[in-house]
Amino acid sequence: MKSFKLEELSERVRFTCPVYTTDGLKLARSGIYFSVPQKIQLLNWGVTELIAKEEPFTDESNPRRKSSLKQFTVDHLQPGMVCEFSLLTEDKKKLVKGGVELSEEQIEQLTLWGIEKLLSRTCPKPAKIRDAGQKKRPAGDDDLEIEPPVYRQAAAREFVRETYKKCCVDIENILVGLSSRKLLELEPVMELTRTLLHCVRRHRWLVLYYTVRQQLEEDYIYKYSLNTAIVSLLIGDRMELPKRQLWKLGAAALIHDFGMLMIPQKLRKKPGKFSAVERRTMQQHLAKSIDFLKEIEGIDQTILRAIVQHHERYDGTGYPQGLKDDDIGLFARIINLSMNYVALNQPRYNRAEHGERGTIKRVILQNRKRFDPEILEVFLEVIGFYPPGTIVRLKSGRYALVIRPCPNDHLNPVIRVLTDCQGEDLTNPYRLYLTNSDQSIDRMLNSSEHHYDPFELA
Repeated sequence: MKSFKLEELSERVRFTCPVYTTDGLKLARSGIYFSVPQKIQLLNWGVTELIAKEEPFTDESNPRRKSSLKQFTVDHLQPGMVCEFSLLTEDKKKLVKGGVELSEEQIEQLTLWGIEKLLSRTCPKPAKIRDAGQKKRPAGDDDLEIEPPVYRQAAAREFVRETYKKCCVDIENILVGLSSRKLLELEPVMELTRTLLHCVRRHRWLVLYYTVRQQLEEDYIYKYSLNTAIVSLLIGDRMELPKRQLWKLGAAALIHDFGMLMIPQKLRKKPGKFSAVERRTMQQHLAKSIDFLKEIEGIDQTILRAIVQHHERYDGTGYPQGLKDDDIGLFARIINLSMNYVALNQPRYNRAEHGERGTIKRVILQNRKRFDPEILEVFLEVIGFYPPGTIVRLKSGRYALVIRPCPNDHLNPVIRVLTDCQGEDLTNPYRLYLTNSDQSIDRMLNSSEHHYDPFELA
């Protein structure tokens, strides 16, 4: 075995054998390809030296390189494309079988894993111009053959964790600045929105897992606002809103409730239900927000309208104007649904966790007339009735992690079964598609009812 100083490795070098850290942790089973971001990430983790049997080399000097392999980016892929031969990672791991017609979900999964470049003997082509006689078959869940490489999983989790922590600091500074009338412009809000959108697009499921694990803190308003913006961006991105529209949507969602900080803290943190007088006092936060925002020179009217209307409901039962249907702006309709979801999924002083309040499935179904039906459908495609990252109990007694919703069956998500019927942890947890199974979910569990960290299970 040979030792290599990480700082001395040149850019874009490749190992074609297993690579280890000095404490024996295997970074890759069949070699690793170093780009600058990967090198920086390893250094940030404290990895300064690598162990391998063979010398690394660049692509140009690689004696094992197959000249017949073509390289292309994941951005090149489009739903419906077909590649005659298998798609490989840069370290030659097979990802997708040859002849598979790629789905939008598969392409998205490659992006979520942080895979930027692929190899194959031929470049993928749109299905409609496949070569004559080329095999065609639809993509299935088993066609993505490998788990994301361990170092990619760790890097993705670290990226999401650090981004979220930084955003928590930024949103607190922003909301405190607005409520104290010390922040007089919205550029910091737009900058935070751009950061969030980048993270959400790159690691959608991990971001959702991380928001689920958040616990009640001294003042819920900061993470509540951040999570509302995340869900709003997920919905808006799924609706294919232009990037600049997404920035405005995210900005409105981030600051829609900053007026709450102008309400006495004693009332905000009161446990239990509010009296009628207390409820009217709480509702004054909206007027306080609007009065200040109108003083900001050049504020975007789309953002202002979304904040004014975010408590309006599609059936006309909201406030302050009792608007209904399309009289409510698109952003306000998205934010209203997002903030209701976050409120269900995040404990507060006057609200218990979702497991005690009943499932999101039941609560949303009971109140579905309050929401725009088209936006609700998009929400269910993105989140489902059982949020990704929650731990559920099956009717068989098994515990499972919700991985993601099933596109065509919102009631039966894709899960990872964690225990047997007696609640004993499985040595090898397995993925289960409930829509094709005789298993079903009994209920969601509160964090106090299990010992799992969904984010680390991702």
